[in-house]
Amino acid sequence: MNWSTWSIERKTFVGFGLVLVLVVVVGIIAVQSTRQLIEANRLVSHTLEVIAELERVNSTLLEAETAQRAYIFTEYQVYFDAYQTASAAAVTNAQQLRTLTTDNPNQQRQMDALEPLIAERIVRLQTGIDLWLSDGFDRVRTYIVTDGGVVAQQISTLIDEMQADERNLLAQRRNNAETTAEGTFVAFTAFIALTAGLLAYMYYLIRRDINARKQAEIAAKAAQDYTANIVNTVREPLLVLDADLRVISANRTFYTTFNVKETETVSAPIYELGNQQWDIPALRQLLEAILPQNAEFNDFEVEQDFPNIGRRTMLLNARKIYRPGNHTALILLAMENVTSRKQAETRLLESEEQLRATFEQAAVGIAHIGLDGRWLRVNQKLCDIIGYTSDELHEKTFQEITHPDDLEKDLTYVQAVLAGEIQNYSMEKRYIHKDQSYVWINLTVSLVRGSSGAPKYFISVIEDISERKRLEQAMRESDEKHRNLFETMAQGVVYQDGEGKITEANPAAQRILGMTLSQMQGDSPTDPRWHLIHEDGSDYPIEMHPTMLAFQTGQPMHEVVMGVFSPQDESIHWIEVNAAPQFRPGEEKPWQVYGTFTDITLRRQAMREIEELNAVLEQRAVELEATNKELEAFSYSVSHDLRAPLRSIDGFSQALLEDYADQIDDFGKDYLQRVRAAANRMAALIDDLLNLSRITRAEMRLEPVDLSDMAQSIASDLQQQQPERQVEFSIRDGMIVDGDPRLMRVALENLIGNAWKFTSKRSQAHIEFGMVDQPEDGRVFYVRDDGDGFDMAYVDKLFGAFQRLHAITEFEGTGIGLATVQRVIRRHGGNVWAQGEIGKGAIFFFRL
Repeated sequence: MNWSTWSIERKTFVGFGLVLVLVVVVGIIAVQSTRQLIEANRLVSHTLEVIAELERVNSTLLEAETAQRAYIFTEYQVYFDAYQTASAAAVTNAQQLRTLTTDNPNQQRQMDALEPLIAERIVRLQTGIDLWLSDGFDRVRTYIVTDGGVVAQQISTLIDEMQADERNLLAQRRNNAETTAEGTFVAFTAFIALTAGLLAYMYYLIRRDINARKQAEIAAKAAQDYTANIVNTVREPLLVLDADLRVISANRTFYTTFNVKETETVSAPIYELGNQQWDIPALRQLLEAILPQNAEFNDFEVEQDFPNIGRRTMLLNARKIYRPGNHTALILLAMENVTSRKQAETRLLESEEQLRATFEQAAVGIAHIGLDGRWLRVNQKLCDIIGYTSDELHEKTFQEITHPDDLEKDLTYVQAVLAGEIQNYSMEKRYIHKDQSYVWINLTVSLVRGSSGAPKYFISVIEDISERKRLEQAMRESDEKHRNLFETMAQGVVYQDGEGKITEANPAAQRILGMTLSQMQGDSPTDPRWHLIHEDGSDYPIEMHPTMLAFQTGQPMHEVVMGVFSPQDESIHWIEVNAAPQFRPGEEKPWQVYGTFTDITLRRQAMREIEELNAVLEQRAVELEATNKELEAFSYSVSHDLRAPLRSIDGFSQALLEDYADQIDDFGKDYLQRVRAAANRMAALIDDLLNLSRITRAEMRLEPVDLSDMAQSIASDLQQQQPERQVEFSIRDGMIVDGDPRLMRVALENLIGNAWKFTSKRSQAHIEFGMVDQPEDGRVFYVRDDGDGFDMAYVDKLFGAFQRLHAITEFEGTGIGLATVQRVIRRHGGNVWAQGEIGKGAIFFFRL
């Protein structure tokens, strides 16, 4: 068969036949590809709808939880309405999600797990509101803390897994759609190319090339329109950009999402759209790399303020595509509005942060405890209560720090909770503190179970009640002490009720009033059997009785003296009465009167005797004053009369030594030196005696005295007098007393001077002045030295005048110093004593 011999008609016929065959074949391929493309895009759209519905389910649940807690905290009805609306919407969305996923067996299985969790979550939210309405805020707060976010977390995890599955499916379906679109495009391209070739070859035969091209253009336009329709059905905003990042086209969702017009968008650079919210350097860099580098990017997050719609958070995805027909490279930019999800995540994070803050900053201890008793999580308050750090507790069980006497009861409760016999329990028990002391706590325990009902861990709330226990014990002891005091005190005590009737009387009252309690109960203290009288013997008016006045006026009565006839010994007892009304909160009338009275019969007798003795003492005081003046005059007379001969002895002895030194041998000179020394000692002795006398008679002026500063001054004077000595002083700061400054300096000079003197034989000495607090004696001051010390067998001689425990040749002195110290301390109402050991020093104590 020779093609060149064929007629034009035949060639035309054959050519058209080939074209027809080709059209049929390519048409079949195109129809099939188109169907596949429609199905692929339908699946993409369906997957996006499932993802959006998952987001709505999660969002409505979060809105329900937020509205529930807002209603509990604020009591506003609008939040309760919002909660009910969100709860109903969550159920509706879940049902819609079930319908949407009927084509996906795996997602249907996920829905089988999700729907019960959603129902359980709504029930738990409603339970929180019911608890708040029935038991109040404290109960629902405990429920919220113990309820935790387990179900919410399971729902969130399940939705995240379903979304992840759908996104993976979306990626596959988008790839399939793109592959199908590219196949369709290739089929149409092949069809156009082959048809054009055949028609070009046949052009010299027929002139139908123009019609063929028009048909091709119509087909291409139809394909573009078809693709555009598919794109416009996608619920994500889409932009198509050219190489200069100018907008070629956008789908309807883009215009409705951002509330903009096509004229404001097409042909404009993306970074100039709106208020230039897309002018982000990082985004521009990513977009500019797509075409040259054949790159793409996913989930680039943009949070901006958009004109007309406000602030939104978008996730951007972009990749390279080709324009149908001329195969021009373009950029497809897809946007996902995740504002609601981000807000929900933020609310969830805030809620979790509030729960975490509640856990950590609670005023009581809170802990999560494993089924084996181990501490899983503890707050700082619990650590403060029992003294362990969080890390230390994680290494222990609650059994290890529970008091052995309380452990069995606690474990019994635990087993009952695990067995489902009780929901929770509370008990008082003792923990063993880290320092091994016992801490009383009030323990409340509840069990957290998983979605399957299996136990997971315990939530324990621990309140430190040690102070309350201490107060209860103190109250019991106080009541016991009060009862013992009431029963044993020498003062009479009577309680009268609101009608003035005696309800209680202690043994002393019964003895003084001459009646037993049973005889007095129900009677008034104004009963004629007691026959009350004034101090002058006249009758005491009943209405003026102190307890009755306390009832009438509501004011206490003090030290009212009266005589009362005792039926028991038929004699008058003089008593001093005090009465105090007692009120209940909010009441103006006393509900009882507390009356006390003291038997002053013997005291009145003693006062009369004292008055007689005072008269005698006043006479003796006058005589003693005269005697003291005579003694003072005598002391000065003796001092003056003794000093004159002593000066003569000393003076003439010195004259002999100076004028007749060449006529007196060494023995004579030694005798004269001894005479002079004895005269000086006697002069010093006279001065000490006079000082001792003055201290005894001197008028005292009490004021705050800083003994620490005074001792520092005395020590400094001693060191200046003998700088060659090596003596270390230790003087405590802040020792302040009320005393006479002049007398206290005399006492300290003698005590510290003694320590200085008796440490003179040591090359290095130590003197300490300090203070100790003793339970019985209060503040006790002391001066300690490490000098020669003394024998305790002679301690009684230390504070006597002229008493010396060392020879005059060893240590100088007159033996008056410690006697002076004793008199100064006694004049301050205190006492002084000493301890010592030969060769090991001494310590002198005094208390004011």
